[in-house]
Amino acid sequence: LAEAVALAEEWVDMPEVRAELEASLSSKLGCYYALEKADAVRALAFAERAYELLCDIEPKDRVARSVAINNLAFGLIEVGRYAEAADCLSRMQPLPGTYVAFGYATRGLLAIRTGKMPKGKLLYERAIASADARFKKQFRKRLHWELAAHWEREGDVAKWKTHLKTMLKIRVDGIWQLRHLDVSAKRMLVS
Repeated sequence: LAEAVALAEEWVDMPEVRAELEASLSSKLGCYYALEKADAVRALAFAERAYELLCDIEPKDRVARSVAINNLAFGLIEVGRYAEAADCLSRMQPLPGTYVAFGYATRGLLAIRTGKMPKGKLLYERAIASADARFKKQFRKRLHWELAAHWEREGDVAKWKTHLKTMLKIRVDGIWQLRHLDVSAKRMLVS
């Protein structure tokens, strides 16, 4: 995996790489750094790059543009730039088909992080309901992570622990993006 990431980073910087490919690689690298490495700053840099490229080339594929906007909003949320994330999401066309769940999840994340717990939870539940089977557990796991973080901020240790333990029970095999959540949750529960 590390070799593939290094190669993708190298390709992104090659002048002969088509803008569409560069945008796609940048978007995927942004997801990698956000979800695998928990490096929000680097993830946001790649998401911004993908979005700028897609704006420049004006792809006919509105799905690619909407996915890039959603990824950019996710990156902005992860670094605490909530107003900018809300602005991004307001400019995003609805995501079609299997992608609709990701739009709900990103909006849910923004709502939870900005203190709108009931709305955020509802949006995450919509993401879970509309997701393909392979993503349902992923969204449910992330929802419990966010609920745990909310209750930690509120000082409710019992609810915080309950959501961390529930999150750890949700097995999402083969999805590398969620490993860092499990590692972090286990460390938190031990301390």
